[in-house]
Amino acid sequence: MSTVIYHNHHIIPRHAGGTDSPDNLVRLTVEEHIEAHRKLYEEYGRWEDKIAYQALSGIIDNEEVIRQKCIEAGKRGSRIRTSTGWKHSEETRKKIGDRTRGKGNGFYGKKHSTETKKKISETRMGVKRGPYKPKQKENL
Repeated sequence: MSTVIYHNHHIIPRHAGGTDSPDNLVRLTVEEHIEAHRKLYEEYGRWEDKIAYQALSGIIDNEEVIRQKCIEAGKRGSRIRTSTGWKHSEETRKKIGDRTRGKGNGFYGKKHSTETKKKISETRMGVKRGPYKPKQKENL
């Protein structure tokens, strides 16, 4: 019985526009898979390939993979997909916070008119709300 472990490798990686179609997949041993991503990184310089070969070879663990993805996402001001869902990079979270608090908020320093307060109140009448649960602040 063979103890060799095989991985499905995308010939054109998904992060480079490749698909999951059978003609874009090849079965490689773990060692071959590591080497394939290392070569892709050396040839094209894509950070995704660097993370892939480092993670496959055990140079970095899953936590470091997520941290590196967040750093790269922050450089582009975007978010990444993790095992627990989408996550904004720390830099992006700070930018969002800066835009929604204090002078970055378009309503900063303004007050609702009595008429507006009355309309808000009327729309909320009869709406049942659950018990109050204070939100826990996250460290930014």
